[in-house]
Amino acid sequence: MSLLIQRAEFFIADYEKRFAWYVDQAGAEVAQRFQVSLDISMLKLSRQPDAGRVRHFSHPKLLDLRSYRVERPFDRC
Repeated sequence: MSLLIQRAEFFIADYEKRFAWYVDQAGAEVAQRFQVSLDISMLKLSRQPDAGRVRHFSHPKLLDLRSYRVERPFDRC
């Protein structure tokens, strides 16, 4: 069973900024690999939402926040 991943506006804005950076700095092919790797990572998270490293913050809205790195090797040629 997979959970539905909802992408908040700030997620989309950050993704677009990073995608544009890859296009400018490394070319469209690397940016495309970044996008594919992000999609794969999001799919894995939808299947296992407790994956990733637990982060600890004092703000109540950030309780139980986890971080998960985008799968590599999107940056390799």
